[in-house]
Amino acid sequence: MGFDKETFQGGYKLEQIRRTKERLMMAQVVLVFIAAIILIVVDGSIQLKPFYFNVGAFLYFVILMALVAGVESFIFRMLELKYTKSSSSKYFILKTVQRRSLVIIAVAAVMVVLLLTPFLSNAIANYSMESSSTSTTATFLSRDRFGLTTVDKVNVRTDVPAEALIISESNYLLYAGDMVKLKQFSVVYTGDASGGVDLEFPLSASFGTYYLVVNAAEGSVDATYTVHRALSSTFVGFMTLFGILFMGFYAAWIAYTIPIKKKYARSAIYR
Repeated sequence: MGFDKETFQGGYKLEQIRRTKERLMMAQVVLVFIAAIILIVVDGSIQLKPFYFNVGAFLYFVILMALVAGVESFIFRMLELKYTKSSSSKYFILKTVQRRSLVIIAVAAVMVVLLLTPFLSNAIANYSMESSSTSTTATFLSRDRFGLTTVDKVNVRTDVPAEALIISESNYLLYAGDMVKLKQFSVVYTGDASGGVDLEFPLSASFGTYYLVVNAAEGSVDATYTVHRALSSTFVGFMTLFGILFMGFYAAWIAYTIPIKKKYARSAIYR
């Protein structure tokens, strides 16, 4: 006896489910990218001069929608199982689901481990560190141009007792030469950097150019400085959270499908 389309694939309803799933996923991909671009433009996460594109703001929305798509995929898979007639086809669907879920869990786990262990953060800190010297001012960017790393501190050491401060470019250009105003509008200040000091840079500071200013009360001053960078705490926090959510969701999916898979394994032609 031959197998018609309804017997082997679950018939018209099954085809309709698969067609709806494909169309929905395609539409969501387009909408996600359009919405993400609109959000980062409105939020100011992208600018052209100087160039800055906060990749994290784009990734957060895309990954969140990927998780939503995972939930939708689960619903569609359950509908496929409902209308699939063949036990072998049902077994194969569940087997494929579990394999894909394991891959996603493995990728998410690797990402979380890399983000939370010191290895990656130390490697980035060492690679992005910049050192130099100055007798007046020096400039640096508060974040990299993709928003993945941010300055967390600037180590300054002067050869004589001297003040040191960090101030935004706009405020420096307004008050250059007036130490009283520079101190008033600085984001961090120390009265003496001769013994070496870490100027803790505020993580909430917006993207842009900042000035390191050193000033001795009498005579000239020579200062050495090192700008230290670290992975953005916001980026690490969000990506870790998403990684854990992905692992939890797909682990629950596997746990849910194990008994169902066993049920159809007994009568499946192929495994």
